[in-house]
Amino acid sequence: MAFQVAATAPAPVAVERLLRGLPEWFGIESSINEYVETARTLPTLLAVDAAGEAVGVLLHQRHFAQAAEIHLMAVAGHGTGAGSDRAGCRGRSRGT
Repeated sequence: MAFQVAATAPAPVAVERLLRGLPEWFGIESSINEYVETARTLPTLLAVDAAGEAVGVLLHQRHFAQAAEIHLMAVAGHGTGAGSDRAGCRGRSRGT
């Protein structure tokens, strides 16, 4: 499955949908609401599938030219293959 990842405008609706689809990781209502609010202002990288549906998101904040903080990373957990693709990328980045 192919995905496109790009910097996008804030995507709070996509963030909320992704987080609500991962209740075992993001099951606290107040935390979901905080992430959605933060998604309105932080720079966003969005992964979308061929149909244009968001299947992953990364919110980040650059503190210095050399350093950035990942505020949130979430990948859809409904059999899209995104998680296994991510694991494959992780393995390749380690040279394995």
